[in-house]
Amino acid sequence: MATFPKTSKPAPRKVDPALSTALKRGLMLMYLNEFKPTKTPKKIAELKKISCFVRKFVQ
Repeated sequence: MATFPKTSKPAPRKVDPALSTALKRGLMLMYLNEFKPTKTPKKIAELKKISCFVRKFVQ
């Protein structure tokens, strides 16, 4: 008879290699925004994109 391991544990998540780059880029943009606040749509869109990407891994 074959025995199977218990599958009660959730599978470990694989870390996306782009996650570390997104975190570094987002932190840099927030740090620079403290010194010179910006309202440009391009930078605001990039911050939103990074925050949505990181949110996938945090939840």
